[in-house]
Amino acid sequence: MPLDPIARRYAETLLTNATEEAAQKVQTDLVEIRENHHKRNTLMSGLYIADHGRVYLEQITSLAQARMDSLIKAYEKSGQPFDDTAFNEIKTEVMQFCQQKQHNAVGGIRNVIIQTFRGSDPVGLEQANVEQIIHGVDGIMARLSRALSIKRDEVLLDDMRVRKAYAAGMGKKWDVFISHANEDKNEFVRPLAKALEASGLSVWYDELTLKIGDSLRRKIEEGLANSRYGIVILSTSFFEKKWTQDELDGLASKEVAGTKVILPVWHNIDFPDVQRQAPMLSGRLAAKSSDGIDKVVRQLREAMGL
Repeated sequence: MPLDPIARRYAETLLTNATEEAAQKVQTDLVEIRENHHKRNTLMSGLYIADHGRVYLEQITSLAQARMDSLIKAYEKSGQPFDDTAFNEIKTEVMQFCQQKQHNAVGGIRNVIIQTFRGSDPVGLEQANVEQIIHGVDGIMARLSRALSIKRDEVLLDDMRVRKAYAAGMGKKWDVFISHANEDKNEFVRPLAKALEASGLSVWYDELTLKIGDSLRRKIEEGLANSRYGIVILSTSFFEKKWTQDELDGLASKEVAGTKVILPVWHNIDFPDVQRQAPMLSGRLAAKSSDGIDKVVRQLREAMGL
């Protein structure tokens, strides 16, 4: 889920503060560089240009880190989940930010060369320093991308630990049980189960849970009894089978005192179909497979309060 306007404003304010501090440091560093090279009589040298490039890369490192940190903090403060959507949004913004700052640094190097050498470019200084900046920014983006991946995995692991402790206290083994018809497995259910697991959920799903020799009925009953939620993939094939209806009845029996257990997903069906086949679910907000796996996972996690 994208940042809401208040969280976005908070992130931008944090970045503004960091930008002002970075700008002051750059000016101080550049003055120091000029004074040092003036004393050494090396103003008209490649070393003088290279020192400018070093300062620009240090500034990009500082600002890109601040851009990433500000977005992460905004997500944390707003209470919005740090899921794959958040990860991709932050990564995209940070990478674009780095590329923009790289463009500015390249322009800065060209200006320094023009001012220092009165418009000439001795021995290809511009190309060498531009390549150094590009290489440096590539490294910055790679390091930030790894750091962001680590942050995402830390959040997922912490979330899993908390859920496992909570589930253990409730006597539950899995976060979700997936009830579905085999005909829907290849097209939708298998990718959904894998995406739910990738998001950090523990999933009871026959291909992930059953082993050779297991009793199907007994394992399904175990999954129903030991899962916090039941994801029901409602489809034409689902409504044609008796055992899927038995699973639905089993999940329905767990919904006592207003506790929500059943999380419906409509797969290639519409409201009249659900109203006719499962009227108790027709008035319940449902995810739709037609919206795509990512959105379905996000909606299911939101329904679970994650």
